[in-house]
Order: sequence, then structure tokens, then C-alpha cells
Amino acid sequence: NGGGYSVFFYACMNGNNSIVQIQLEDERTDIMLSNIENWSPLMRAAYHGYTETIKRILSVNDWRRVDIQQKITNDNWGIKAGSNALDIAKQRGYNN
Repeated sequence: NGGGYSVFFYACMNGNNSIVQIQLEDERTDIMLSNIENWSPLMRAAYHGYTETIKRILSVNDWRRVDIQQKITNDNWGIKAGSNALDIAKQRGYNN
């Protein structure tokens, strides 16, 4: 749909690893498509502590690159502006 909420985004946000894997195997999937708040699928997985989902995203080894330094632009969902996926996980208390 509009606003960057793709099937892949929702799958990452909900920790649905079977859909995440299917989407990762489809080279048409834009794995860095952010929502209107500049959250990437990786950031949403980090926010919810979905370690397996994060590992799957980071394992992508093709022309698509994951920007692990992407930052959110506004304070949102209790997360400070300027935070990247690792910062988000730390702020939420996930240390793995």
C-alpha cells in the first residue's frame, strides 16, 4: 500500500519469517523501502526484537544492500530521532 507499508515491511514488523524468506528470495522486493516515518523493515524487526528476522534481512547477499545506518527522522514510538536499527534495539532493551 502507500506509505511504504509493503508485504515485506508487514512481515518484518510481525516477525513472520516464512513470508520474510519468500520476499527475500524475490529480487523484486525492495528490502529498504521505508514507511512515511522513515522506518525500514530492519528497524521494525529490531523494535520488536525479532532476532531471526533481523538475521535473515542481514544475510541478503546480492545487489540489494541493507543500510544499517539509516536513521529515523523524528521521535516516534518512544524511540529518539537519529536512531538506527541497533540504537532502536538497545533502547528497547534487546541486547542480542
